[in-house]
Amino acid sequence: MRSLTAPPTLGKESLPHRPRKPRKVQRAPREFTFPEQTEHTGGPGDPPAAFSGAKISDTEWQPYWALARIFNQPSPRQVRNGPFIGAPGIWVYQQYIPGPATTTNIDFVVLPTNGLAKPTAFRIQTEFVHLFPVDGSKYMYDVQQKLAVSGEYDLVDIYDYMYLGDPSGASIIKLIKAGLGLIEPPNPAFAGTAQRVPR
Repeated sequence: MRSLTAPPTLGKESLPHRPRKPRKVQRAPREFTFPEQTEHTGGPGDPPAAFSGAKISDTEWQPYWALARIFNQPSPRQVRNGPFIGAPGIWVYQQYIPGPATTTNIDFVVLPTNGLAKPTAFRIQTEFVHLFPVDGSKYMYDVQQKLAVSGEYDLVDIYDYMYLGDPSGASIIKLIKAGLGLIEPPNPAFAGTAQRVPR
């Protein structure tokens, strides 16, 4: 009787390959990855609709935004929401300073971090009111106001034409930081360098 032949033995090469497991994706260190998408916090943009009032002007929005960026108070998510009073305990918007004859309204006041330094007060000097006024009485008022508050505050003037042409907000941030170091631009009205706001 004829015997059956043994079934052929299949070698490893003849067996079907298992699908390879996908390689583990190697990720870059956290510091090199893109952060999660957050709300755009670029330049200051146009003033919020609620940023208005009898003593509020649109030219004060960029300095308000710049102080918020420098101190991170209010936060980038809250800076466009009212009330627009600054960051109490750090910096104040529309500070009323009592004087010997009358109360003086200062646009921005940055409070000192210790009890030794004076607060730094910022006045925003606008093109129409301060640099090209109808008459010279405004120049004298600005000088008298500065003398009146200089005993208690370090007063720094910032001129709107120096930052309103920069939508990125970098110019006003530099001016505010310089002012915090008491580096003040020369008075354009007295130096003869006053300019119109770029449009």
